[in-house]
This record gives sequence, structure tokens and C-alpha cells, in this order.
Amino acid sequence: GSDQVWNSTYNGKDPIWFGSGVCESQKLVAYAVSAGDPKFSLQEKEELKSFLASFSSISVREECLASVIAPLTSKSVSTVLDPSLMAPLVVWKNWMTKKTQKSIVIYQARTNDNVFRIAESLSKKSGYPIVTVDFYLNSIKSGYLKVLSPEEFFVLILLV
Repeated sequence: GSDQVWNSTYNGKDPIWFGSGVCESQKLVAYAVSAGDPKFSLQEKEELKSFLASFSSISVREECLASVIAPLTSKSVSTVLDPSLMAPLVVWKNWMTKKTQKSIVIYQARTNDNVFRIAESLSKKSGYPIVTVDFYLNSIKSGYLKVLSPEEFFVLILLV
């Protein structure tokens, strides 16, 4: 599972995200899957029903996703915590020592130009640089960070 991995807007409608094409002799587990706002069409629900049959276990991050897919499978669908939040305290404390400079961080699932406008205004007032973590794989803007580890992301947003 991962952020929006079952959201057809972001996954390119590639069935690999639902386990299609995985060796049939392998156990298929969906752990902490996310879809954001799970508005599946009737056709997508039928496809999802077929995909879900391949999984031996299913857990999701959002209650709303669980309520949409539970009727599509005979398996139990549980809601779990985002794995990035499961690190023990010692990990977070170690990362806290790595903040090097204050910055304005933009991370958004849906682009909103007002966010950029506000960030630019804050940057001018504070002198802090803007760092944008790009959620979109097809971004044409330069200077965006496309892939970050949990540590890199945490250090960016740290307020110390």
C-alpha cells in the first residue's frame, strides 16, 4: 500500500497496483492501501471486486475506503495506521537532530495555485526558501523534489 495507490487518477489505471500480473503462487497482501476519496465508478467496482479476490489479506488507511471495498469482498477489510507513523520514538528523535535550515514546505495532493501564492508571500516576508515536494509524476515545474524517504520528509517539515 501507499498514498493514493488505488486512486485511478494517480495510478494510471495500471492493474499492477491491484496485484494483476503478480505470480499466482505468491501470497498477495494489501497493507495500508490508500485511495484518498474513493469514488469508484460501477465499472471500477466490478474490476476491484475481481482484483480483491486475489488478496489473502486487505487493510487500508481510510475508513471511507474500507466502507466502499468491504461489500466487494468476502474478506475482512481493516483500517490501519499509515506505516510512516509507526517508527519508534528513538527514530524520530534521531531525525530531529538533522534539521539544517528553516523552510516553507509545500506538499499537496491537489494543486492549488493559492498555496503557491501564499508560500511566495511568506517566503518574501520570512526569507525562508520554498521547498516543494511534488506529488504529481508529470510535473513540469523545476525545483521540485519528487521522491523523499520518510526521514527526508520529516526533516523538511520539522519546526525546530
